[in-house]
Amino acid sequence: MFITHTFTSEYNQNEVADTIAQLNPNFFLNGRRKQRHLSLIYNFSVDRLDIRPYPLQGWRATFELRQNGFIPAEDLHLTRIYAEYDRYYKFTPKLSLAIVTAGRMSLPRRRPPYYNNQGLGYGNNFVRGYEYYVADGLDFVIAKTSFHYEILNRTFHFGKIIPVKAFQNFPLKVYLSLNNDVGYSNDPFYGENNPFVNRTMYGYGVGIDVVAYYNKTARLEWSRNDLGQSGFFLRINTGF
Repeated sequence: MFITHTFTSEYNQNEVADTIAQLNPNFFLNGRRKQRHLSLIYNFSVDRLDIRPYPLQGWRATFELRQNGFIPAEDLHLTRIYAEYDRYYKFTPKLSLAIVTAGRMSLPRRRPPYYNNQGLGYGNNFVRGYEYYVADGLDFVIAKTSFHYEILNRTFHFGKIIPVKAFQNFPLKVYLSLNNDVGYSNDPFYGENNPFVNRTMYGYGVGIDVVAYYNKTARLEWSRNDLGQSGFFLRINTGF
């Protein structure tokens, strides 16, 4: 088991052109062109996964508290509470199930700057099939499930063809994945401008997951959303 506590401090200074502030006075609120604030972030994580880059068994829990702004003179005062729980079940040597659930809540319950109203569609918090869209808001919840079936597990030996000894053996695993996601973003202030918020979003699809050198992954996925839109997406994690 790995338990980590992380404390991070940030100072943000953002500025936009006069045109942006005139067209959207809520971009930084009250027609401001500039936004300055200090942020402190505390992250707590408990990790009981078998393999971090591509886990097949175990669980991980994450809690994060972010405070933006501390003194009245700062331009942003926003608290965000984020939690995530990931569970992985290995039914057979080849078949496993991944369930990832996450949610975030923002305080106070008043209009935030448009610039700071991010919800689903950022980082890893997205519904498959909606990769090209964002669903902003004060709060969101998401659940992602994937069945993984191992179709290849082999180590290729290149010998002296590869001059670097560490890369002479090439372990490679390939999985077939069946994916199903559901998410909801709550946006009580800017929702009229985004048809994806304040409703349930649903997506599903199939994919091929490649794991090389134990910690380098590539996911090739075909996804379709509840609007009938579909696409092919590639995600690569080099392990660095």
